[in-house]
Amino acid sequence: MAEKSMFFRSFGDRRYYSSDWAKYFSTLIKGGIFGEQLDSLEVTAAGDSMNSTVKSGRAFIEGYFYENDSDLELTHEAADPVNDRIDRVVLRLDLNDENRYIKAFVRKGEVNVNPVPPEPVREGNIHEISLAQVRVRAASGIILADDITDERDNEAICGYVRYQAKPAWYPKGAVPLDAWLYVHFPDQLTPQEKADIEDNPLLMNIINGDTFYTHKKMFDKSVYTILQNRIQLVALSDLGVIGNFYAYGNRLLITTGSSFSIIDISDLSNINALYTGALPISPSSIARVGDYFYIVHSRYKSSGTEGVLVELYQFPINGGVATLIGSFYSYEIANDNYKPISPVICSDGQYLYILGGHYYDGSSDSYYKRLWRYNLSNDTASTLYSQTNSTSTVGDKYLWYDKATHSINYNRDGIQKYNYNISSGTHSSGWSEPLNNYINRDAGDNHILYIEDYASSGNGFVRITNKDTGQSVTTTYIPYSKGLKYNTSHKMILICSQSAIFGLLAEF
Repeated sequence: MAEKSMFFRSFGDRRYYSSDWAKYFSTLIKGGIFGEQLDSLEVTAAGDSMNSTVKSGRAFIEGYFYENDSDLELTHEAADPVNDRIDRVVLRLDLNDENRYIKAFVRKGEVNVNPVPPEPVREGNIHEISLAQVRVRAASGIILADDITDERDNEAICGYVRYQAKPAWYPKGAVPLDAWLYVHFPDQLTPQEKADIEDNPLLMNIINGDTFYTHKKMFDKSVYTILQNRIQLVALSDLGVIGNFYAYGNRLLITTGSSFSIIDISDLSNINALYTGALPISPSSIARVGDYFYIVHSRYKSSGTEGVLVELYQFPINGGVATLIGSFYSYEIANDNYKPISPVICSDGQYLYILGGHYYDGSSDSYYKRLWRYNLSNDTASTLYSQTNSTSTVGDKYLWYDKATHSINYNRDGIQKYNYNISSGTHSSGWSEPLNNYINRDAGDNHILYIEDYASSGNGFVRITNKDTGQSVTTTYIPYSKGLKYNTSHKMILICSQSAIFGLLAEF
């Protein structure tokens, strides 16, 4: 197939045709009616004759322009004495040499007990778009306004002129741009455009159906907008405050209270909730091994054997039912003044590591910390390390496994940093990095990232650093960060805040 390009200055060696111009424009502009120009080619009837009237307006068909600047009357053939028929008022593009025009015509329908309109012709040199159906009632000598069915908003046979080339954020598949804008960018539409969309049942079926959200409408919007080198992926205003966040591949697990949502971000312009559901607890931390998530929480158990209890649940990554697989005491005591400290969890792919503890309410020096290792092969827990009277227990949030040193690392809000070497059984503290918010590094992760708040010219910023390479990137301040994850396929850092998930474009 030969290459072709146009349009260039001619020195007698370049010849272009009207069809070249039409082809050029048809690649840029989708054919149909120009909305809100003149009277938009509305079809009406006065109710006193067999005429219908095409009002003024403009259209664009296969790269060719049409304009009608005044009322145009079309005459329908006489009615059948017994049965109805349905005509169509069409604009016909005719490229045959003897014609070469766009004109309005009446396409006569077949008389029938149950009449149907004729299909618009779209073959060879003929291309029709339908403006309206007109029902010609049996034995009637007039056409009423109620006999006319407007078809200008039917995308299959007419529709409105739109920009044809799809921008990067345009939804994949056959999602009309009007529907996409209505859901994701309503502020960019005029009141009339919104009203036109809402009056279009085909578009509203798409908007209210499963095209945008696989199971239910969870989000006010899923915005793919770059905001000072970060992308707001999901605004979770309908879900409330985010409790926990876990990212794996192109999926996100988000918990709010005891509810969870698993979100697909493989297509950033069409973010879907794959699964939603309820958990038996409000998890304080999440890890993943294979096809399962593991979530933990801690509570004071007031019945049976009383004390501060840590509970471990397992549930499938496809959104199944959570099952309690383990529970163990931080402290067995019948005294509810002992309060649980929210446990955190990570994994090395074979074992789960859980850091938890308790404290005595009202005392500043009565704290207890314990690091458990949970064996998934036999569902048993053993204590690796424990410490009493440790004020660093308060606020332990981030726990991760470091494969290089075969150790467990954790921190308390960037103030106290600790390491437990599993091989030697030794515990140490005093990391040198500004470790405000370390990522959970489970088995298979290739990056350890940490987040650091700092000020520049009086403004709040965040620096994110790859501990393995020392590479850093910065973004505007994101408050209440819940965690980080590097997404390889999109080359961006996922950051979960209290009310949204952002993607920071970066190559690590």
